[in-house]
Amino acid sequence: MKRDARSAFTIVEMLVVMGVIILLLGLLLPALRGARSVGRLTASQNTLRQVATWMELYSGAHADRVLPSQFDYRNEAAQGATITVRTGPGLEAMRWRGTWADILWTENGLAAQMGRNEWIEGGGEKYMQWQTDAPDASVYEDTPHFEHPMRSHASNTWNCDGGGIFTRWSSDGTPALNLDGPPTPFGPGAAEKDLPGFFAANDFFDARSPDDQGEPGASDCNDCDVFRTSAQVKAPSRSMYLVDSFAGETIADEAAPWLNDARTSLTAEGDTVDAADSTFEVDFRYRGGCLMLFLDGGVRTVAPWNDLQSIQGPGTDDPDPPGPLATAGIRITDLHRRRPRTSF
Repeated sequence: MKRDARSAFTIVEMLVVMGVIILLLGLLLPALRGARSVGRLTASQNTLRQVATWMELYSGAHADRVLPSQFDYRNEAAQGATITVRTGPGLEAMRWRGTWADILWTENGLAAQMGRNEWIEGGGEKYMQWQTDAPDASVYEDTPHFEHPMRSHASNTWNCDGGGIFTRWSSDGTPALNLDGPPTPFGPGAAEKDLPGFFAANDFFDARSPDDQGEPGASDCNDCDVFRTSAQVKAPSRSMYLVDSFAGETIADEAAPWLNDARTSLTAEGDTVDAADSTFEVDFRYRGGCLMLFLDGGVRTVAPWNDLQSIQGPGTDDPDPPGPLATAGIRITDLHRRRPRTSF
């Protein structure tokens, strides 16, 4: 009996099939990566909207105050005031000092909600590690996939290693840029390049007194903490509160951290950077854009800019300008319409 010559694949046919499969994979993989990127962007937007809800609750419970970007309650504690944030005895020198993330974490009881009820010993007594202190990078050591309610769902693209050096990581995993200094305002921050990125609060809302900041004589009341109210902000829909950052949980309301000089020669793959002494802190981690949360609760994706002036240039009052990326009308500095309220 004659054998059917067509009963099996020839080598040529097999190579054709393999070529088709490789071609399809080449088409599908970028689409899958794009879908993951969109998913991280959407999840981060939802995180910011949740933060906006908590900020509104905070303002309602605290005489219309805008959530401080930073606080220092040592003077209040020394005067006998009841302090609920960063009270753990193991916090030592940084006790009663922290950021917006610590306030929201504590006031909303997130330690219990997120299952972070670990007891540790510090200052001669046992206390709950995260009860009054938003988790830092160490939480990822035992829970690598911990979903931090005050962090991005996308990883930092600039990161801090164990020695306090910020690094821009290239596509092959090697460092391309080092920036000296620890994450702001304190603490280890994101110590590994694959950890979730920071949202940084605008230090226009820094509540620390001149004494707290080591600047005695800077005002008529050196030990008065400064709290701004929603009514004192002249344009909530344009007033930026949070932005994607690689540097920490706060960002200064001055030119240096907004000067986009470190990316002038950055390739699409992230291989080269020509500004080793950059002061830039914003992280464009979503396909070239960053997220911003505004005081009215609006969330925008914002395209890269050159400097603070270019992002604060003349623009529209429309809180939702056309197009997915917009820098027009964003305000970062000089947000107040009346003098801030002070308290002892």
